[in-house]
Amino acid sequence: HDWAHDVRSRSIRARAYADPATRCWRCRRTLAEVKAAEPGRRVEWHAGHTGGRYDPLMAECSLCNLRDSQVKTMAKREAKRASSGGSRRF
Repeated sequence: HDWAHDVRSRSIRARAYADPATRCWRCRRTLAEVKAAEPGRRVEWHAGHTGGRYDPLMAECSLCNLRDSQVKTMAKREAKRASSGGSRRF
């Protein structure tokens, strides 16, 4: 991420932490609800992308943000593998 993202995300996270009623835009749960459902996990607020690079950022629990990142990364890898015509062998 770049400087502009860092500046935008800092204020979004600060507002989310300041208001315990803030809900993750993906799962619609508060941070307390996510923590209660995932007691062994470290959960915090992130500023999640709602679309493209310049689309709005919204408060998103870290579990949703990291899950979305993993899904996108795996899709990119699969698309690259499919387009390369590779046999999946090294």
